[in-house]
Amino acid sequence: MSAVQLLWYKRDLRIADHAPLAGAIAAGPLVAVYVHEPEQQHAADRDLRHELVLHDALSELHASLHARGARLIELHGSLPEVFVALHGAMPFSAIWAHEETWNALSYARDRRVRA
Repeated sequence: MSAVQLLWYKRDLRIADHAPLAGAIAAGPLVAVYVHEPEQQHAADRDLRHELVLHDALSELHASLHARGARLIELHGSLPEVFVALHGAMPFSAIWAHEETWNALSYARDRRVRA
Protein backbone atom coordinates (compact mmCIF):
# COMPACT_ATOMS: atom_id res chain seq x y z
CA MET A 1 0.00 0.00 0.00
CA SER A 2 1.25 3.50 -0.86
CA ALA A 3 2.02 6.04 1.84
CA VAL A 4 -0.62 8.64 2.70
CA GLN A 5 -0.41 11.92 0.79
CA LEU A 6 -1.50 15.11 2.59
CA LEU A 7 -3.25 17.67 0.39
CA TRP A 8 -3.09 21.04 2.11
CA TYR A 9 -5.83 23.38 0.99
CA LYS A 10 -5.15 27.06 1.58
CA ARG A 11 -6.83 29.61 -0.69
CA ASP A 12 -7.51 27.47 -3.78
CA LEU A 13 -10.53 25.57 -2.45
CA ARG A 14 -11.53 23.58 -5.51
CA ILE A 15 -11.06 20.18 -7.07
CA ALA A 16 -11.20 20.99 -10.79
CA ASP A 17 -7.86 21.72 -12.47
CA HIS A 18 -6.00 21.48 -9.15
CA ALA A 19 -2.44 20.25 -9.82
CA PRO A 20 -1.57 19.38 -6.18
CA LEU A 21 -4.76 17.31 -5.89
CA ALA A 22 -3.94 15.42 -9.09
CA GLY A 23 -0.38 14.80 -7.89
CA ALA A 24 -1.47 13.60 -4.47
CA ILE A 25 -4.05 11.21 -5.94
CA ALA A 26 -1.47 9.79 -8.35
CA ALA A 27 1.05 9.25 -5.53
CA GLY A 28 -1.16 7.33 -3.11
CA PRO A 29 -4.09 7.51 -0.69
CA LEU A 30 -5.16 11.08 -0.04
CA VAL A 31 -6.02 13.02 3.11
CA ALA A 32 -7.20 16.59 2.43
CA VAL A 33 -6.84 19.23 5.16
CA TYR A 34 -7.63 22.88 5.71
CA VAL A 35 -6.01 24.61 8.69
CA HIS A 36 -7.74 27.57 10.35
CA GLU A 37 -4.71 29.59 11.43
CA PRO A 38 -5.09 32.30 14.09
CA GLU A 39 -2.20 34.28 12.55
CA GLN A 40 -4.02 34.41 9.20
CA GLN A 41 -7.50 34.93 10.68
CA HIS A 42 -6.38 37.98 12.67
CA ALA A 43 -4.17 39.52 9.99
CA ALA A 44 -4.64 43.22 9.22
CA ASP A 45 -5.76 42.46 5.65
CA ARG A 46 -8.46 39.99 6.78
CA ASP A 47 -12.11 40.91 7.10
CA LEU A 48 -15.30 39.23 8.29
CA ARG A 49 -16.34 38.92 4.64
CA HIS A 50 -13.32 36.69 4.07
CA GLU A 51 -14.54 34.35 6.81
CA LEU A 52 -18.06 34.22 5.35
CA VAL A 53 -16.78 33.40 1.86
CA LEU A 54 -14.36 30.86 3.35
CA HIS A 55 -17.20 29.13 5.21
CA ASP A 56 -19.23 28.77 2.01
CA ALA A 57 -16.22 27.60 -0.02
CA LEU A 58 -15.27 24.98 2.59
CA SER A 59 -18.85 23.68 2.63
CA GLU A 60 -18.75 23.26 -1.15
CA LEU A 61 -15.33 21.62 -0.98
CA HIS A 62 -16.56 19.16 1.68
CA ALA A 63 -19.46 18.21 -0.59
CA SER A 64 -17.29 17.90 -3.71
CA LEU A 65 -14.75 15.66 -2.00
CA HIS A 66 -17.43 13.59 -0.29
CA ALA A 67 -19.15 12.97 -3.63
CA ARG A 68 -15.86 11.49 -4.84
CA GLY A 69 -15.27 9.28 -1.82
CA ALA A 70 -12.81 11.59 -0.04
CA ARG A 71 -13.11 13.91 2.91
CA LEU A 72 -11.73 17.19 4.15
CA ILE A 73 -10.37 17.49 7.68
CA GLU A 74 -10.50 20.97 9.20
CA LEU A 75 -7.86 21.68 11.84
CA HIS A 76 -7.12 24.71 14.00
CA GLY A 77 -3.75 26.05 15.08
CA SER A 78 -0.40 27.36 13.94
CA LEU A 79 1.74 25.82 11.26
CA PRO A 80 3.96 23.87 11.09
CA GLU A 81 3.00 22.64 14.58
CA VAL A 82 -0.39 21.38 13.34
CA PHE A 83 1.31 19.22 10.71
CA VAL A 84 3.82 17.84 13.22
CA ALA A 85 0.96 16.75 15.49
CA LEU A 86 -1.04 15.37 12.56
CA HIS A 87 1.96 13.39 11.35
CA GLY A 88 2.27 11.83 14.82
CA ALA A 89 -1.38 10.74 14.73
CA MET A 90 -1.58 9.87 11.04
CA PRO A 91 1.81 9.55 9.33
CA PHE A 92 1.96 10.94 5.80
CA SER A 93 4.82 10.90 3.33
CA ALA A 94 4.31 14.22 1.52
CA ILE A 95 2.45 17.51 1.71
CA TRP A 96 0.93 18.69 -1.57
CA ALA A 97 -0.15 22.34 -1.93
CA HIS A 98 -0.07 25.37 -4.16
CA GLU A 99 2.75 27.79 -3.36
CA GLU A 100 1.26 30.71 -1.47
CA THR A 101 2.08 34.23 -2.67
CA TRP A 102 -0.81 36.14 -1.13
CA ASN A 103 0.90 38.15 1.62
CA ALA A 104 4.05 38.16 3.74
CA LEU A 105 2.38 36.10 6.50
CA SER A 106 1.38 33.29 4.18
CA TYR A 107 4.73 33.33 2.39
CA ALA A 108 6.61 33.09 5.71
CA ARG A 109 4.28 30.33 6.91
CA ASP A 110 4.91 28.30 3.76
CA ARG A 111 8.66 28.66 4.24
CA ARG A 112 8.34 27.38 7.85
CA VAL A 113 6.32 24.38 6.70
CA ARG A 114 8.79 23.64 3.90
CA ALA A 115 11.70 23.72 6.37
